[in-house]
Amino acid sequence: MTPYFVLFGFFAFFAVADPSTYRRITPPVFMILWAVLTVFIGLRHEVGSDWLGYNNIYFNIAGRDPLDAILQTEAGYGFLNWVSYSLKLQIYGVNLFCGGAIAYALLKFCNRQSNFFVAFSVATPILLILIGMSLTRQATALAFMLLGFMAIEDKRLSLGTFLCILAVSFHTSVMIAIAVFFAGNSKNRIALGLFGAGLLFIGYILVGEARLEIYQDRYLDTARASEGALIRILLGCVAAGLYLLYRKRFTIPEGPMRSYFLSSSLLLFLFAILTPITGLTIVFDRMAMYFYPLQAFVFGSIEPALNFGPVLRFLFRLAVLMVYLAVLYVFLVYGQNSVDLLPYRNLIFL
Repeated sequence: MTPYFVLFGFFAFFAVADPSTYRRITPPVFMILWAVLTVFIGLRHEVGSDWLGYNNIYFNIAGRDPLDAILQTEAGYGFLNWVSYSLKLQIYGVNLFCGGAIAYALLKFCNRQSNFFVAFSVATPILLILIGMSLTRQATALAFMLLGFMAIEDKRLSLGTFLCILAVSFHTSVMIAIAVFFAGNSKNRIALGLFGAGLLFIGYILVGEARLEIYQDRYLDTARASEGALIRILLGCVAAGLYLLYRKRFTIPEGPMRSYFLSSSLLLFLFAILTPITGLTIVFDRMAMYFYPLQAFVFGSIEPALNFGPVLRFLFRLAVLMVYLAVLYVFLVYGQNSVDLLPYRNLIFL
């Protein structure tokens, strides 16, 4: 489990060592980190709770024509497997592409916050390790969703739309977050709501009724549990509470992302209430993951809003990092599913 703690410790060290409120990385550092994280995620060997499942998908698609390949699973993920098979890259080609997307999206998103190292330290245990290295399709959908939202925030609607559609082509569940993003925008809600509905319809076509029936059987019609789901949702609620309390002080302009963060906050509280009542931990955990970036945003950007002095700022930052270190530690040491991530193995060192 040492590689995971080293990964978290690297970002946490710089978060603590540099006391400044504002800290972002330069493009060369960005590219180096992106390359390292892509290899760390993408070239892992027999690591991740869905490793066997994704291998089965890959071998099921092997030898099929492209059209048949995209009908075996979500269109984007199926086509990616077909390309990897055609290039003889095996499952590593699929994971390398997905790992690159995940790493790039999180690095770009966290580098938009006031303090990159705090934001990325918060994102590492849940978004990068737990989701990024076990739920490849959902993680890739989340990555393209974030990239799409940031593109729309930058007024590049065509690119943002394409990325949102691409996100749906990797996992259907992301449609919920995309619908919330468009419907909750403060400007021209009707037009954006209709636009979002159109994206959902395209997503339905990309996925198909058969895939939706599989999800119904997997998540709704069986009493499956998601370990640690309520803890992750409650952590999201802490960030949501801080955002709602200090939202007027956050240095983020009015626009799609501000609306997304507000909607994320309200929905996480709703999930926290419904999860223990319904017992559908896996359902709400899978939906909530698309709103977990709120945590990286809040803890990576809240320090200017709190206006703490140097000592209080250091203690607050240290407390946040210790909480997420504890999350990583408990999962790796005591989590029932941690065996799927341990020991960490990489294709380069086999």
